[in-house]
Amino acid sequence: MDAMTVTMQGLVLPDGSLKVQGRVGLEPGPVRITVEAMRESIVRSSLADLLAQFAREQAARPMPARTRDEIDSELESMRNEAEEEMQAVEQLQEKARQGQGP
Repeated sequence: MDAMTVTMQGLVLPDGSLKVQGRVGLEPGPVRITVEAMRESIVRSSLADLLAQFAREQAARPMPARTRDEIDSELESMRNEAEEEMQAVEQLQEKARQGQGP
């Protein structure tokens, strides 16, 4: 007789008992159960827990988050730089069309 394996998720309750999510889908009879702890972030089911973890990780970052004004200023600087580069390319193209070279 071939052994059939079913992998499911569950939860160890505070009293040490195991709560399995869903139906096992096997014939009635004895089974062997192996319990493997999952990473904490996978087990979390609460949005509040996820947001709290995100806030902790954000606070622990070595570099503080930038403000909206700082981000907008950087974007404007990048746009200006890109515009200057495009103008330089257009000038080179115009010189090349006129046969002047760089």
